Amino acid sequence: MAKAYDVPADVLINKLSEILKNEEISTPNWIPFVKTGPHAEKPPQKNDWWYTRCASLLRKIYLHGGGVAVKSYIHIRDVSNGELLVMENGENGEIYHISPDNGVAVIDVVKMICKTMNVPLEESIEIAPERLGQDKAYTIDSSKIRKEFGWRPKISLEEGIHQTVKWVQDNSQEIEEESLEYVHKA
Repeated sequence: MAKAYDVPADVLINKLSEILKNEEISTPNWIPFVKTGPHAEKPPQKNDWWYTRCASLLRKIYLHGGGVAVKSYIHIRDVSNGELLVMENGENGEIYHISPDNGVAVIDVVKMICKTMNVPLEESIEIAPERLGQDKAYTIDSSKIRKEFGWRPKISLEEGIHQTVKWVQDNSQEIEEESLEYVHKA
């Protein structure tokens, strides 16, 4: 039998949204007053956005292998600052890696997110089997850019998570109106 983590998120959320619509779950009476967009002035573009919202809230985070794999997380502003330094000062043909000070286990990132959102970790996750071929760690050595240009990340992982959670909360309505389907643009 398939588990929820075997199904792509967009397929699961869309299917659950359809089920919720057919269950005759009534929408709140304040729905007509919801506004979205950067300045909260537009009504939601999709009439059934409420069911997609409910379905996405019911989905858990699936931690493959318990979330012990270590990844490199870095704020895009730190990446951009490093790229600018390389463009302005780097040598043609040289390679400069940009990375955080340390890798962090996926489970620790999820704990930070849950803490920031005041959501119990135990209610937000489900442990899934490890994916075949999953590496234990993805880390990059950025000592060259640090030594040559004095570059260092300035935004901590905790601050980056806080900024991201706030942005998602501030823009959740507009985000939910977007398609969950990935479209690769070349």
